[in-house]
Amino acid sequence: MPTVGSHVPNAARIKDFISMITKCNCSETLDALYHEVLERSSDSNVDSSMALTKTQAEIMGDLFLNVAVLQTVISLLESGVKALFFYDFDFFNPDSWGPSLKLHFKVATHSTDVAYVFGLGINYDFTFTLDDIKMLNQTTTLWTNFVKINSDTHSVQVIVDQIGSQPPLARRALQSDPNGNQLQRSSPSTWEQTTRENPESHFSLSLSPGMKSEFKDKRPLMFLKLRGAKHNGSCQCRT
Repeated sequence: MPTVGSHVPNAARIKDFISMITKCNCSETLDALYHEVLERSSDSNVDSSMALTKTQAEIMGDLFLNVAVLQTVISLLESGVKALFFYDFDFFNPDSWGPSLKLHFKVATHSTDVAYVFGLGINYDFTFTLDDIKMLNQTTTLWTNFVKINSDTHSVQVIVDQIGSQPPLARRALQSDPNGNQLQRSSPSTWEQTTRENPESHFSLSLSPGMKSEFKDKRPLMFLKLRGAKHNGSCQCRT
């Protein structure tokens, strides 16, 4: 999720967001969750204003997107769906947002991958770098190979062996960078199915693509477990 923009980050607002996610109003529980997510969001200094800003942005992302995404994954797996492939787009070029002077920081968000499907800036008309072109190739190849698989396939190859079998846009992207320099082929990576044993397991689309076992630092799963405990009466909260 991108920065919170005009929303001034503060502990009370973050706790409100956590309460909306978990359906919990227990002050002790909210305090504990607040400190836990703040620590997960900060690399070293949990007291820094940037840590607070990042935490609020991430919790907003959980509230509006991430928790619902993981809940959908879990529901589909529990329904007995035959195959489920889960991915997250983790690459981001700061130039894709343009100047954005009011943003405290920039990260990948829910529309970032669109630029790497159509091969052009969506939020801002930015110039693709060599890394952007690599991501364009990976993304278009992934989607192309995904629609080719059948229901019995357990994995998807991200980078194919033959340039000719890739879509035209990816084929052009693979061959040269903006300066006309020849590019080296990427090594194959595999997108595995997500299972009931680990519903967080997903494919990370990045410059080093591959499977990850945790989704968003395990925050959405943590919130879903607490929400479930509230629902079935096993929560230890007083309210």
